Parts: sequence; structure tokens; C-alpha cells
Amino acid sequence: MLQSTISLQSALATAAKSTAEQQIMVRWAARVLYAALLQNDVINALWTEHRQNKHCVRYMTRLFYVLAHGLSTSTGLITRTAFEKCQKGNGYTPTKDHCYRPQTVAQFMLDNREMFQDFAVFLEWFTMLTSTILVDAKENNKLSLNGIDNRGSEYIIKVTTDQQYVKAGLDLFAYSNDRSWKKRTITPASNLIEVPDILLEWERSKSPKS
Repeated sequence: MLQSTISLQSALATAAKSTAEQQIMVRWAARVLYAALLQNDVINALWTEHRQNKHCVRYMTRLFYVLAHGLSTSTGLITRTAFEKCQKGNGYTPTKDHCYRPQTVAQFMLDNREMFQDFAVFLEWFTMLTSTILVDAKENNKLSLNGIDNRGSEYIIKVTTDQQYVKAGLDLFAYSNDRSWKKRTITPASNLIEVPDILLEWERSKSPKS
């Protein structure tokens, strides 16, 4: 079995090699979220009071979604469909799937504020949340629909983060660094995502099987 290359550690290693501008933007976004959500007594009180209201939860974690999705720390992985379409060209642009589902992890962070009082810890996790995999738009929709169900009164995690690509039947491949997609090649990679144990335990508590 192939070993997963998607993890907190790999995200930090990749981010450390990114451009100075990218590193500044990640740190800036993390600072904004840290101050707005985790160091804000009003938000903390509202979160405690309205934790069971899915609409309030969605609104209060929306900023996390916006800032994380504006950034990308590449995993260097792609699905076969996205790769084949990239090679054909024709103006095709793959979708960057933020595989750690930032808005969901924002809930975990607000539920466990004490873990993230140290900004350095928060910054590491936020960097992880910017991890992206290149997928086709239809595949991205499938991952979203298959993973989370918030249509009812409860927020249900149907598939935990580590198993998203496995359950969706999406194989992943590492792509070469050639400048042109037409010249790039791919090699099989694991489609498992390494998730911090404490986050995975929390996700399972939101699963219908729990």
C-alpha cells in the first residue's frame, strides 16, 4: 500500500519552500482568523450560546472558508481526470480542492479553543488547511456532496477527512514539475489523507455511525 503524502508535516514543509509573498499571506490570514474567532470574547460567547444552530455555525465559520480558500499549499497531487484534461489544454483549469475542509475544521477549533491559544500552533493548523489537490469540478462537487450533510437540523460528517478520496473512488497521482502540462507525467500516489488524531476523533463524533 502506498504511504500517504498528505499531512500536517508535509504542508509545513511545502509552505516553508513557498514564495515570501505566499508565506506572508498565509500568516496574515491566520492572524485575522486568530484574532476574529479565537481571541474574541463576543464570538466565543455566541459560539457557546448558538452552537446547535447550524445557520449560526455556518455564518460564524464562513470567514475561515473565505480566507483559507483564497490560499493554496499544493500537495503536488492530481486526479486522473483532471490530469488528462490539463494535458488536452483547451483553456481547462482544474479545481483546487482544499482537502482538509477548512470550514469544518473551524468548528473543531472553536469547540477546542484551549488547544489553539498559542498562535504558533494555530498557524501550523491553518497552513495545513490550505493544502490543495487538483481535481475536476465535477469531482469537487462529488467530494462535497458525499462528505458533509447539512441539509437537516444537524451537521453530519458522512465521510471523515482521511477517507474522502477513498470513498469517492478517486485515485491520486503525483505529477512531475515540467513547465508544460503536455510534458508532465504522473505516478500513482496514496489517496489517504493523514489527519491529526484529535480532529479525526471529533469528526467521528459527528458521524451517523458514532
